[in-house]
Amino acid sequence: MCLAAYLKLKNIYSYWSTLGVPHEKPLFFFGNMKGLGYSCHGTEINRRIYKKFKDSSPIAGLYTFWTKAVIVMGLDLIKNILIKDFQYFSDRGIFHNERDDPLTGNLLFLDGEPWRVLRQKISPVFTSGKVKSMFATIVKVAERLEQVCDIIANNGADQVEVEDLCARFTTDVIGECAFGIECNSLEEPRAEFREMGRNVFEKPRHSMLVQSFMFTNPHLARQLRMKYFRNDTSEFFMSVVKETIKLRQENQIKRNDFMDLLIELMEKREKLLKQGQHVEEDDMASGLTYEQIDSGFSLLQEGS
Repeated sequence: MCLAAYLKLKNIYSYWSTLGVPHEKPLFFFGNMKGLGYSCHGTEINRRIYKKFKDSSPIAGLYTFWTKAVIVMGLDLIKNILIKDFQYFSDRGIFHNERDDPLTGNLLFLDGEPWRVLRQKISPVFTSGKVKSMFATIVKVAERLEQVCDIIANNGADQVEVEDLCARFTTDVIGECAFGIECNSLEEPRAEFREMGRNVFEKPRHSMLVQSFMFTNPHLARQLRMKYFRNDTSEFFMSVVKETIKLRQENQIKRNDFMDLLIELMEKREKLLKQGQHVEEDDMASGLTYEQIDSGFSLLQEGS
């Protein structure tokens, strides 16, 4: 068995050299990921390879453990990948496991047909008209930001963590514009909503090394039923979304925002199922499950 694994890895690590693609010599098992999570970050590895080959080749190969990957540096190639040939490159190969970890079922993580269907469903809320209608809400949150800045100035603070202040502003904007939820993270820096959002990055479920394994070997990670998000984070956002949906349905609240669109799609799906009709997964009227609504919510929260 060990011999078979060795021969398999040896075959993998000869891939780029066989094709004549410039690359760094891989280290057995780690590929080009040596030191990841301990002495360096993944972006540092990518930057190192980029700088090494950017002047000599439009692409460079690398191995993320035993997975083959490529860094594209040629502008014409990048343009073709993002525009002309996007249909062949839409998959990001990122870990997602909707069965065990519903929050991973968002646009950032999904690929293939599930990504296309979800993108099609939520696109209507991002039309120019809908985005313009959010301006008044953004102004209202901006006024609160101004008040918070006045308080900071009046208290004579020597230093201000601008990044955190802007992140709290973004969190409140996203919460109100997309879901009609007052997060109050500007006034309360340690508000639960904000803290849970920060936990995604600052207190991850796994170490950087394990995360790298999950995102470079997503199929195997799914078979092992691994999760990316912590249980308390998932439970919190699921609870917030379900309570918001219940409140709006019981009180017939309409705000014409992202949450309204998702509720409408979900209700259409439930109506069709109650009528005994078959619901196609790629049908616009098929709607969304609670988990998909929640994953869309978490995607916007991650953006803050």
